[in-house]
Amino acid sequence: MSGSTEGYYSEEEIDFDEPPEQSNTVTEEVGASLKVTEKSETALVAVSNRGAINYNDDWIVDSRCSNHMTGDKKKLSNLSPYKGDRVVVTANNSRLPITHIGKTVINPRFSLSEVKLQDVYHVPGMKKNLLSVSQLTSSGNYVVFGPKDVKVYQSLKPVGTPIMERRRLESIYVMSAESAYVDKTRKNETADLWHARLGHVSYRKLKIMMKKAMLKDLPQLDVREDVICAGCQYGKAHQLPYVESKFRAKEPVN
Repeated sequence: MSGSTEGYYSEEEIDFDEPPEQSNTVTEEVGASLKVTEKSETALVAVSNRGAINYNDDWIVDSRCSNHMTGDKKKLSNLSPYKGDRVVVTANNSRLPITHIGKTVINPRFSLSEVKLQDVYHVPGMKKNLLSVSQLTSSGNYVVFGPKDVKVYQSLKPVGTPIMERRRLESIYVMSAESAYVDKTRKNETADLWHARLGHVSYRKLKIMMKKAMLKDLPQLDVREDVICAGCQYGKAHQLPYVESKFRAKEPVN
C-alpha cells in the first residue's frame, strides 16, 4: 500500500494447542494444486480450532498487513528509530505511529526451526502481533492457506492448474473483479433465456454447448431436455388449424 500500512484483524478463533498432521516423506501434497518439493521445510504452521488467541505471544498471519508489526517492544532486537512517513491504519480507521524498526525470532510451537523476521515495525498501542503475508513472500517463502491451517514453505512446486491467478500489486494480492460483475448480471439468467437468445436452439444442443464451453460467457445452467417451448411449436407448424365450418357450397365457387 502506498502512503500507509493497513492492518486488518480477523476475529476468527485460532488454537495452537494441537499440532497438525505432518508427513514424514520427502514430498507432501498440499491441496489439489501444490506440492512441496524435496528439501522444503515448513517454517510456520497455524492451526484453526475453537480455542482462543493468545494475543501476547501468538502472531496473526495477515494478508492485508503490508509489514510485520508488533506493539511489544521487548520482542524486538537491533532497534533503530523509524524515519519513514508511514503510519498504521487499523480496521476502525484510526492511525498509529511507527516508532522503531527491528528484528525478532519466532520459535513455532510445532516446528524445530527458528524463523527470523527482518524489518519488523514497533507500533505502540497495537495489541496484536501481525505477520505480513506479502513480507513473507518477499523473502522467497510461499504461504499456503487451507481450510483449517496456514503453512509457510521455503519452496513449492505446482502440480495442477490454478482456478484463480493474479499478480501482486505493491504489497497486496488483487484478483480481477470482472467475473464478479458478470455474476451479478446472471442472477436471473435461465436456460429458457439462452434458448431464446440463440435463436431457439434445441435444449439438447444448448447442454452440449455449455459442457464443451463452445460459447464465451455462456454460464452453466440447469437444462431440462423435456421442456416444450411454445415459440418453437408455432415456428415448426406448417399451417394453423382451421376452425370447423358447417357451411357447404352447393355450386362451384367462381
